[in-house]
Amino acid sequence: MLTQKFYLPHNIKMQMRYLAKDFNRLSEKLDELLEETARPDGQPTGNRRSDPVCGKVLAREKVRTKLAAMAWAKQQLPEPYREVVFCSYAVTNFEVDDIIDRKIFKLLRQMYLYKMAKYLNEI
Repeated sequence: MLTQKFYLPHNIKMQMRYLAKDFNRLSEKLDELLEETARPDGQPTGNRRSDPVCGKVLAREKVRTKLAAMAWAKQQLPEPYREVVFCSYAVTNFEVDDIIDRKIFKLLRQMYLYKMAKYLNEI
C-alpha cells in the first residue's frame, strides 16, 4: 500500500507536524537572528558562552536547516498540491473544503511530513 511507504513513528510524526505549524515563527526568528548584534561591553561574564558569535551562528543554522527542510519537502510534492498542503500546516484555520479529495490530501500531508523527517535525518 502507498501509505506504508510514508509511514512515520508517532513521535517523529508529531515533531514534524509541530515543526510545520511553526513555519511563521521560525521565519520571524531567522529574521531576528540575522538582525541581532552582540553587545560587547568589555566585561567578562561567567554565565555566557565564551564565543557569542558562534552561538548565534549555530542558532541561525538550526533555524535555517528547519526552514530548508520545509522548502525541500514542499518541492517534492506534486505541483498543483504544494500550496494546499503547505498552507494546511502553516496557516491557522485553513480549510480545504472541495479543493482536493480527502484521501489524496491525507496522503500528501503524510508525504510532506515524511520528506521533512528524511531531510532532517530523523528516519
